[in-house]
Amino acid sequence: MMKKLLVLLLLVPLLFNARAQELDPGIKFGQQALQADYKVFRDTLRALHGGLYRYKTKKQMDALFAADEAKLTDSLMFREFFSLVSHTASAIEDGHTNVRLPDAVKQFYTNKALLFPFQLRFFGARAYVTCEAHNFPAGTEIISINNVPVNTIKERMFTHMTSDGSTESEKYWKINQADNMFFWMYNMIYGRQQKFNIVYRIANKTSDTTMVAVPFNQLGCVMPNHRDTTLLKTTVTKDGIGIMTVKTFYNDFLKGGQRHFTSFLDSSFNALNARHIDKLVVDIRSNGGGNDGNATLLVSYFINHPFPYFKSLTSTRRVFTVADNPGLGMQQPDKIQFAGKVVILTNGKTFSAAADFSAFMRSNNRAQFVGEETGGGYEGNTSGPRQEIFLPNTGIEVDVPENMYVNDVKPAGHPGRGIIPDYIVMPTVDDYIAQRDVQMAFALKLLSGN
Repeated sequence: MMKKLLVLLLLVPLLFNARAQELDPGIKFGQQALQADYKVFRDTLRALHGGLYRYKTKKQMDALFAADEAKLTDSLMFREFFSLVSHTASAIEDGHTNVRLPDAVKQFYTNKALLFPFQLRFFGARAYVTCEAHNFPAGTEIISINNVPVNTIKERMFTHMTSDGSTESEKYWKINQADNMFFWMYNMIYGRQQKFNIVYRIANKTSDTTMVAVPFNQLGCVMPNHRDTTLLKTTVTKDGIGIMTVKTFYNDFLKGGQRHFTSFLDSSFNALNARHIDKLVVDIRSNGGGNDGNATLLVSYFINHPFPYFKSLTSTRRVFTVADNPGLGMQQPDKIQFAGKVVILTNGKTFSAAADFSAFMRSNNRAQFVGEETGGGYEGNTSGPRQEIFLPNTGIEVDVPENMYVNDVKPAGHPGRGIIPDYIVMPTVDDYIAQRDVQMAFALKLLSGN
């Protein structure tokens, strides 16, 4: 029955987009339509989400569903209902559970909406304009918007974003870069604003101004959408320190897939050993994960004895065995071994299989970590097959991951978090504007002993 329901839901976006190329998020939907959509959302999560109760008990999730559903007492604007659904999803504490705008709403934001004039970048509790725009110089700090402190705005937005456990590093990445999230999420949560009273600071001088909302094509500091073209690379510095860059474990992004990845690792570690390199930086910043086997393989070059990887793998319908996933068995070390010192660079987009790799290196005390907490959880993730559902009335898209992976690692010092670096190194706004890689610089200095 659930499969039939999902097939029907997959047809919804075709009807939805045929009906409206653009959908104003201020449009209202009736109570019955919203209740029907929320029921599909809730029931699909209960039926298929493999990690629904990883961080919350069933009692807690049932109470959350009931509390959010109880708010559907009247018609709501699309943006209000989206905020409700994204709030529920955020509380699951699973970064693979994504709630996305329908294409029709995205088109409205691109073509017709009037928006806050900047894409801001947050550094902790503070937010900045990171390029020269609308007569604001790069580095201008925004203190408040319409009398609300920016940190209050950020914290409210975070309650509508998903991440693994209680980590916030992935949420910073999303609000700063992913699809220029700030401008549309501000509109979604705070509603349509014609003007903005902005308190800002330039060179320690605080001022205020009023700015009008602008269309998308006049936004300042919009982040370009691009993917790294150099996904795998190994170099050696003049000081004899190796740098291995691994931007993905996803075979579909790699020409030749796993065969290419295996060849890259073999050739890289053979070359490092031939040159007697005994210090290595492994840069997995912005590695969003990919195929488990590639992450396991990379671990095998650093650990010279058999090691466990996944403790368990389950879905709502079955318990998997080693015949289903080799990661459930004992892993063997590679014949090529790197025995030297290792520093791993991580950030908020180090996620999924990349966070698993980090967890095993941390659990085996095989590396020091520099940078930011990983976006992915230390204990494992819920991923694998994902059902993409479309709520039948509003067209909101939801990714529901099916398989819960539990890593076979030592107990975490901070349960429910990512891998927290030994040395937390956060770029400042000046570092960001000047494009200084302070995390890499710190790692190289650490390995050089200076």
